[in-house]
Amino acid sequence: AFAARVPGGLAAMQSRTLLHNEHVRVTEYRCSAGPGAKSFAEMHEGTSLAYVRRGSFGYRYRGRTHELVAVAGLVYADAAGTAPRCTAAFAVVRDPAEAGFPARFADALHASAAASATGRCIRIEPVRTERALLNYLLALLARYDPDLLLGHNFWGFDLGVLLARMRATRVDGWARVGRLRWTQWPRGRGASLGAGTEASWAERQLVCGRVVCDTFLAAKEHVRARNYALGTLTATLLGLQRAPFDPEATRAAFAQPPALAALLAACEMDAFYIAALAFQMQVLPLTLQLTQIAGNLWARTLAGARAERNELLLLHEFHRRKFLCPDRPAHEPPPLPPPEDE
Repeated sequence: AFAARVPGGLAAMQSRTLLHNEHVRVTEYRCSAGPGAKSFAEMHEGTSLAYVRRGSFGYRYRGRTHELVAVAGLVYADAAGTAPRCTAAFAVVRDPAEAGFPARFADALHASAAASATGRCIRIEPVRTERALLNYLLALLARYDPDLLLGHNFWGFDLGVLLARMRATRVDGWARVGRLRWTQWPRGRGASLGAGTEASWAERQLVCGRVVCDTFLAAKEHVRARNYALGTLTATLLGLQRAPFDPEATRAAFAQPPALAALLAACEMDAFYIAALAFQMQVLPLTLQLTQIAGNLWARTLAGARAERNELLLLHEFHRRKFLCPDRPAHEPPPLPPPEDE
C-alpha cells in the first residue's frame, strides 16, 4: 500500500484508487515526466513502490546521493583453482569533510589498525578527497590487473555507485575498471547516473576484459535462503556472524582513530566474507565446467544466463545429429497503425 503527495507535480500525474477499505488504501500514480522535465519532491505518507517501464530510474533520498569514504579489498592468487591464497590487502579512506587528516591522526590510525583484532590490512592510505580515493583505487587495479572481480551485488549496486562517483568527480582513467580503452562514457543513463542506481547494460560493458563473480546472483542460483544479504549468507554458509554497522554512523566513526580503524576492519572483513562465500559455494570451478560444456562465455555463465546455456546445448545436440540449426527469430518493429479516415 502506498500513497504519495507531490507538491506542484500531482496535478500533472495520473492517479486512481485501486483499493480502499478500513485497513488499507492503494493509490496508483503514473508519472509521465521525461529526461528534460523539471524535478519535484515527493512526500510519501505510507509504503511506496516505484518502477519504470522504459529507460532507467534514479532516486535520491532527501536530496542526497551515495558517496565513497572508504574502500578495502583483498588480492587472491589462483582464485579459480583448488588452493586460493591471499597475496595482498589494502584499504584507502578519505576525510568526509575533504579537509585532510592531521599527521597525528594518520599515525594513530595506523597504530589502531595494527592493534586491531584482524591485523590483516597491511596498507592504509589516507587521502583527502573522494577523487583521490578513486584515483588510488584505479591505480591499484592497473597495478594488480586482476582477471577476476569478486563482489556481492556488484551489478546491482557497487558498479553503479563507482561509475556514478567517477563521473561526478571527473576522474581520469576511469576506463581502467576494464581492459578496453574507452574514451567516452556510455549513454542512456541521463540524470539517474548521479544517483548510483543499478548499472545499465551499456555501463556493464566497461568491465570487459575482466570476469565478474557476483556472489549475490550466485547464491540465488545455488543456495536456498530467506534472503541473500551478505550477513545472512555468512551466517548460513560460513557459520560466522557479520558485525552490523549502521551507515548513518559512518561520519561519527571519523572522530576517533580506533572507531575509524574498526570501520576499515569491517570493510576488510566484508571483502573476506565475499571471497569466502565464493570459495565455499565453489562458484568459480562449477561455472567454469558449465562454460566448457555449453561453449559460451564464462562471464555469461557467472551472470546467470541459464537460458543462453540451454540454447547452446540444444545447438550442440542439433549439430551432433546432423540437423540444421533453426534461425533466430527476427525482431522486427511492429507495423504502423493505418491512418484514420477524415
